[in-house]
Amino acid sequence: MQGLLQDGMERGVFRHSDVKVASFAIITMCTEVATWFRSNGRLSVQQVIAIYLQIILQGLLADDQTA
Repeated sequence: MQGLLQDGMERGVFRHSDVKVASFAIITMCTEVATWFRSNGRLSVQQVIAIYLQIILQGLLADDQTA
């Protein structure tokens, strides 16, 4: 994860950030979803994935990049 983030930052795809903290944040988002997600809840798996992708990509993509 950290290698991917570092590479994206070096290529200008991702905005510069602390690679370690960003990777921990993404990993935690993905692992902790199991503590609150319910298959019979308000959102489907696909909806949660879409929201997570939006949060991650809009938080990481450089200003001139599009998802």
